[in-house]
Amino acid sequence: MPTPAKRKFKLKESDYILLSIVQQDRYKKPQELSKLVKERSNEQVKLGAAACRKRLDVLEKRGIIARNCAILNPAAFDCEQICFMLVKALVRTEEGLKRFTDNAIADESVLELHAIAGPFDYIIKARVAGVRDAHRLSKKLGIDVATIETLTVGDTFKETTALKLR
Repeated sequence: MPTPAKRKFKLKESDYILLSIVQQDRYKKPQELSKLVKERSNEQVKLGAAACRKRLDVLEKRGIIARNCAILNPAAFDCEQICFMLVKALVRTEEGLKRFTDNAIADESVLELHAIAGPFDYIIKARVAGVRDAHRLSKKLGIDVATIETLTVGDTFKETTALKLR
């Protein structure tokens, strides 16, 4: 889990611009960042290369930038199929719920696991090779589960890790 950001930290206009850039490509060189900040602010914000690097360091230390990672191509790893699983727990004891969440967290095909309100207890987002693998995953996670409803994705129209900043 990312380190929580310190809430009293006020972002500057240049921070918003920098963050919008690094959400798309974290490995831009400081010189490129400086140029892009200037362009995206219509030349209103001028931040040199060293200042860009320093500001990103501050944003990391403050927990605004939670982590840096590579986004891999799912096709390269034969896991192009996205599925969502709606899970209703069978056993609602702390031990039973922990056993389920531990199993789901341990499975590398599970990308996200969320507790939800409504008729189901959890929603899982997973990437698998195909429908058969989705079925295997649901059987594997089926211990302590009353119901798993699996929805497979046909077409993806938008998928991003970028947050709305304002």
